[in-house]
Amino acid sequence: MADVYVWDVVKGLKPAMLMVVLQMTYTGINVLYKLAVNDGMNLRVVIAYRYMFALFLLFLSLSSLKGIRDQR
Repeated sequence: MADVYVWDVVKGLKPAMLMVVLQMTYTGINVLYKLAVNDGMNLRVVIAYRYMFALFLLFLSLSSLKGIRDQR
């Protein structure tokens, strides 16, 4: 009985946990970009990497939405 309650709480916290993980990921990426630029990496290359990472996240999100759209 208590296990069901715990899983209901975890299900309710899922969106908040995902937002925290996403913010931590963005923070880590921004710190890595800052370190790369301070170390002498060309700013155009850093911007190109940022666009490639954004494109990867776009494809990842669209592929996860495909399964949701197929269920309707």
